[in-house]
Amino acid sequence: GFCRQFITSTMAETCRKKAETCVKKAENCGKQAENCRKKAETCRKKAETCKEAEIGCKKNNYRY
Repeated sequence: GFCRQFITSTMAETCRKKAETCVKKAENCGKQAENCRKKAETCRKKAETCKEAEIGCKKNNYRY
């Protein structure tokens, strides 16, 4: 299913790299800019979602 694909494919790694790049770009575009701060926050939330999905999938894989 999804979890096995998520772990065995490069999805998790790609997701992390995209989120990291997103955060860096948002932070570099200016600390004072409100829209940039919002972008950085959105990116961090995406990064957390990636990590949670990866951890959840690994736990499920160990069970099955």
